[in-house]
Amino acid sequence: MNERARLRCPCCLLVVTPHEAVAQWAATPIDTGQPGVAFVPLVLGPDAMPVVTDADQARRSPELALLSVLAHGQSDQGYDIGMAAYHGAAGLDRETSMLYSDVILQAVNQAARVKMEKWMRIEDYKFRSDIALRGREEGMKEGITKGVATSLLKIMTARDLLITEEQKAQILGCTDLDTLNTWLDRVLQAVSVDDLLH
Repeated sequence: MNERARLRCPCCLLVVTPHEAVAQWAATPIDTGQPGVAFVPLVLGPDAMPVVTDADQARRSPELALLSVLAHGQSDQGYDIGMAAYHGAAGLDRETSMLYSDVILQAVNQAARVKMEKWMRIEDYKFRSDIALRGREEGMKEGITKGVATSLLKIMTARDLLITEEQKAQILGCTDLDTLNTWLDRVLQAVSVDDLLH
């Protein structure tokens, strides 16, 4: 409401997430306290994001191509999606292009990443994301795991799941992304935190 008053135009809340469990949670109506009125955010989850594998389409809309990588880069089409997004990013200014390249190479699966790096070397391309993938790789991984852990805790709170300090510390201290993603997939069906973690 504040943004609508400040901007003097219609406003909406859009949640963008590559995780289906988070998308389902975010689409849950929020009780506003006004009888008969529930607030439902707009949600753009992985199922709603198109798979962009065409380089021309990616050049026309590099932002959409980047969202496609974030949502589908771990799929079997990871290489085609990543390469399309890379070509789309190439037409942007240098700083933005480097940032997009970093994100793309982090979002695709391991096989696609290796293939993309090999292609870049063959084309005599100096890999601009060396720092991000090597010097910052651990930092980026830590940021991703912390983000997933924080999302888990928020969903648990929204579902009124009782969590002990020990369980909270276990979730926040987990550094294995596969484990965190498994918990994220379970969290909407779990009847308790014990059920979720075991």
